[in-house]
Amino acid sequence: MPHVADNLIDDGQSVGHYRVIQMLGRGGMGEVYLAEDSKLRRKVALKILPKERCYVEERRKRFQREARALAAINHPNIVTLYSLEEWRGIRFITMEWVDGHTLSEILNGSGPFPLTDLVDIGVQAAEGLAEAHDHGLIHRDLKPQNIMITACRRAKILDFGLAKELESVSPVQAASCAETLTEDVTGEGMLIGTSCYMSPEQVLGKALDLRSDIFSMGAVLYEMATATRSFPAPTPVASLAQLLWSEPRPILELRPQMPAELDRIVRRCLHKERSLRYSDARSLAQDLRTLRRGMEAGEQRGTAVACASTRLLVVEDEPALARGLADNFRNEDYEVRIVDRGDEVLPAVASFRPDLLVLDVRLPGQTGLDVLKNLRAGGNAVPVLMLTAKADLVDRVVGLELGADDYLTKPFAVRELLARVRALLRRRRNSTWDGPHV
Repeated sequence: MPHVADNLIDDGQSVGHYRVIQMLGRGGMGEVYLAEDSKLRRKVALKILPKERCYVEERRKRFQREARALAAINHPNIVTLYSLEEWRGIRFITMEWVDGHTLSEILNGSGPFPLTDLVDIGVQAAEGLAEAHDHGLIHRDLKPQNIMITACRRAKILDFGLAKELESVSPVQAASCAETLTEDVTGEGMLIGTSCYMSPEQVLGKALDLRSDIFSMGAVLYEMATATRSFPAPTPVASLAQLLWSEPRPILELRPQMPAELDRIVRRCLHKERSLRYSDARSLAQDLRTLRRGMEAGEQRGTAVACASTRLLVVEDEPALARGLADNFRNEDYEVRIVDRGDEVLPAVASFRPDLLVLDVRLPGQTGLDVLKNLRAGGNAVPVLMLTAKADLVDRVVGLELGADDYLTKPFAVRELLARVRALLRRRRNSTWDGPHV
C-alpha cells in the first residue's frame, strides 16, 4: 500500500496547513519534503514518518527523540525545529528549510574543498556539535549527508534522529546504532555510507560519549580535504574492518599542498583510542581557528607559512580553564594553541615553536614535571610558566629545579597571569635564547 506522503506529492494535497512542494530526500526514518506553511507564509521542511511505520515502536521513539533533541538547541549551525505534529495518523516534524547543498553533494560535484572553506566550515560544524554536547546530546550519525551548506556558506547540522542523551547511553543503546547498520545493509552501498563515519566504539557497541562525534567530525574533515573517505572499502565488512584496524592515508600524501597542522588536527580526531582525541568539540574548533589565523597572517605577509608575533602553548586538561586562559591570551593578541595531554606536548612544541609554554603539573598521559624534564633534556630552553595547585609545594620546588622559569598557584588572578607572561617574554627577548632546539 503506498503511504500517504507519496499521494500528497502526486495529488498536490496538503498535510494540515502545509502545502507540499517537492520531496527533498528519503531515508530510514521517512521522507523529507519542502512545503509552504500557509499560515505563516514561509517555506519549511517536513519530515514525515510514514503511516505504516507509526506502529513500529522504535521508529516512533526515534522520531520523537529527534524532535526533543532539536527542541533543546538554538544555534546558528544546527537546523531549527518548529513543531512536532500529527495529521490523519501521520506524525511529522516541521523544521527550518535550509536552502543549500549537503557536503556530500558538494564533494560529489566539485571535489575537495579549498583550505579556507574547509577550515571555515569545520569551525562552524564543530561549534554546532559543541552546542549539542552542552545540552547533553551526542549526534551519533554525523556525516557529509547530514551537514548542509547554504549559499552564504553557513553550515547547518541536520538529522538528529539517532541523537542520544549522554547520561542515558549504555552499551546496549550504543549497539542500537547497529539499527542504522541493520536497516542499511540490505540497501546497496548504504552501509558504507554510514559505517565509515562511525567511531570504533560505536561500531563495537560500547558506551558512547561526545568523543564519538569528534571521530565522525574527523572523518568529515578528512573527506572535505581529500574527496576520499577516510576508510574506503568495496564492501561493508571491509569498511568496518578498516575502521577498526587500519589508519587512513595521511592527508599530505593525497594533497601535499595542505598544511601539516590540518593533518595533525584530523589525525587527532581519528584516533582509535578515544582518550587521545580532542576532549571536546570546542577544542577542535579552537585549533581550526588558530590554523585559520595563521593562514590569514600568511596571506597578509605574502608567505605560504605564517605565525603570529608571539606564540603561547597552553598545556591544560581542564577544558574550562584552558578556554579561559586561551581567551585572555588572545585578547592580548597572542597566538595560542591548546594541548590537553602531557604526551602530546613535545610534538606540539616541535610543530608550533612557541615563545612560551604555560604548563600544568597535573596532566593525563605524562605529568607536567616529566614533560619539563624531557624538554630540558632535549636542549629546549623555551620559557615555561608552571601551574600548580595551592598545596603542591613539592611540585613547585621540583619544577623549578627541572628548569621551570616561573610558577603560579591556582586559583590566580588574570592580571597576575598576564603580568607573569609579559615578564617571561621580556626576559626571553632580552636574552640570547634563539628558539626551540628541535
